[in-house]
Amino acid sequence: MNKLDYYIDANILKKILNPEDRNNLLEEIYEIFDNFNKNDLIELVFLEISDGKIPVLTINKPKSLDQLKKVYIMVGSQHNEYSGLFGMISYLTELITTNNSEFLPKEPEYSMMIFFPLMNPYGFLNPRPDNKSGYYLKNGDNLNRYWRKTFIPNYIEKDEDNNPYIIPENALVFKNFIQKYWERDLEIYLIDFHETSLLRRFTEDMVKNLNAFYKLEHYYKMWIVEYLVKREVLPKREPLFVKPHPDLDHHHFNITINQGEQLRENLKEAWEKNNDKLPFAYIYNYKSGDFCRSIARNVQSKLKDLMWDIRQPAFLHPEDHGCFVCLGHSTQRPKTFTFELECDKQFFNLLEEIEKCKSNQVYFNRKIDNINKTIEVVRETIKTVVNFNF
Repeated sequence: MNKLDYYIDANILKKILNPEDRNNLLEEIYEIFDNFNKNDLIELVFLEISDGKIPVLTINKPKSLDQLKKVYIMVGSQHNEYSGLFGMISYLTELITTNNSEFLPKEPEYSMMIFFPLMNPYGFLNPRPDNKSGYYLKNGDNLNRYWRKTFIPNYIEKDEDNNPYIIPENALVFKNFIQKYWERDLEIYLIDFHETSLLRRFTEDMVKNLNAFYKLEHYYKMWIVEYLVKREVLPKREPLFVKPHPDLDHHHFNITINQGEQLRENLKEAWEKNNDKLPFAYIYNYKSGDFCRSIARNVQSKLKDLMWDIRQPAFLHPEDHGCFVCLGHSTQRPKTFTFELECDKQFFNLLEEIEKCKSNQVYFNRKIDNINKTIEVVRETIKTVVNFNF
């Protein structure tokens, strides 16, 4: 991996692992943003909410909005995740320290970028032991479930119990900031950076236990099979996954017992081949499939030494909840394209990670390396988005 202009080192990781040091780390991050603001290309503002302040960095803002054709919006750190935050810092650091045109959009006179690298400052300072240290808002709610409610008046979730609270301040100040662009006839690309532990954990389970009768109760498991296994070695059976009964909430394979054995061997071989690389998935909605798939294939080809060797790097988001991806296919606003990058979650259980890193220097060093790999994936994703011809 090439040396990054901004990267995680031992000092930063120690501060992440020590909740008492996070306030100092957050101030250091804000200082980095203040330094970005000294560059003529970048404008920094802080959106004040009751439990902190949300930094917003606007890049290449034109003198007149009338000349705008495209706005790229990058969002990070809604949950216990760091790739989006530090990946954006890395991108912006290289932007202001080089003259590389790849770091600005094509047709820069018609395009601008807006970065929301840290959407939940309260959560950053207060990692919670419940939900495996996933940090939510102060009231315990999940910020990532409110974007359709925020942007679509009178939108009603199918399962209102999943969204019992009023729209959070974090979402409202975000909407207010981009409203003047949202109302214009221009293209908006909204990229949300997330992390998940499921890709790695599910794969480890499937390598051990997969057979023809394996219960696929989560769509990530089906994605893993689809993109890690060379399906052409199996007899063609469509669909590959079937529900044993319409009322059940899981799938089974549409294969024989012998084919199940072969499938496990194929998966084991693929897992061993990719074990030192990053699991990932790009997730799109109905409107954004071509856009997202193009980005995913392009980034994977550039970072094939870092990322899982997968056949289908992008997938349709199947869930009906309020994330940015689902907002993209729910809004009636035209020219709205959204997708999400799911990288490997580095702190699925913060307390466990603290103990592992304290007791095992090799593990600590590997953690630094893995975080820096996710940073590079995020940085390359941003570069590809703003330079790609759709």
